[in-house]
Amino acid sequence: MMIAIQSFSTEYYQLIVTCDEDVFKDGVVSVIANRALTKYNVPPEIFEKCSALTEDGIEELKRFPAIICQENTEMKGVTSPNQFCMLCYIQKVMAAGKNIKIAFKPIAPIQQIKLCDKRNAMFFGLNMDCAITDLNQSAWSVRKINVFEAFKEAGIPGVPMPV
Repeated sequence: MMIAIQSFSTEYYQLIVTCDEDVFKDGVVSVIANRALTKYNVPPEIFEKCSALTEDGIEELKRFPAIICQENTEMKGVTSPNQFCMLCYIQKVMAAGKNIKIAFKPIAPIQQIKLCDKRNAMFFGLNMDCAITDLNQSAWSVRKINVFEAFKEAGIPGVPMPV
């Protein structure tokens, strides 16, 4: 796990939001292919390299830390205080029909409500200013943000940091 953290990119992170209820039980998350790495939710340089999920593209994506979340329990940036998301690293990606399956290993749990706080959301590049926020809809996106700096800025403790 510490090797993964040390080798992570600090320029980008992945946000994977799912409606899978038992996402953390099996270590596999599904995203509908037409909501995965789309032109509108990935920086252009990453879209060109990674959206087709070529072998090289997948290897590039594995370098980015991932926050995996279940969809918020309510609209307008509100979720249950009992809901947790997880900082993870991606192990494998494969197309499966109309879905993309992503195998991952968890690194650290995060109380999801902390990402919903409007001040904190800004550090993670999340939109919490509308009814359907970035955490209300299943999707796989890449954000051009140093997620480790975002955790520090937001004051979210307990997340292992690269040295």
